[in-house]
Amino acid sequence: MPNLFFIPSGKFADNAGELFLGPSTEAFLRQMRDRFDFVVLDSAPVLAADDTPSLAPRTDGVIFVARSRFTHAKLATKAIEMLRQRQAKVLGLVYNCESIHSRDNCYYKYKEYYGDKRRRAA
Repeated sequence: MPNLFFIPSGKFADNAGELFLGPSTEAFLRQMRDRFDFVVLDSAPVLAADDTPSLAPRTDGVIFVARSRFTHAKLATKAIEMLRQRQAKVLGLVYNCESIHSRDNCYYKYKEYYGDKRRRAA
């Protein structure tokens, strides 16, 4: 895609959390902010390692991604609270992998809550 740049993660580092706290990461982020309109960093889950909570406060904001039937509400709440404690700005949430055929889908709850307006109009 034109004007889309991708930087792969590179080799695995045992001390990634320490690297995120170092001056080289701050310099890298500053360079990226100067060069691009938007910089998106994909990271490990917040509770999986300290890398993400260490890096998050150095960004302009975090978009939290929760996967349907995988991310438990209590753990998501704990992760978001951890980000906030570290002064990361949580911009929003993406709820991912929900099946449109699920009986728990919000569409069904919406209809149950508000009723079927087509029946009232008839």
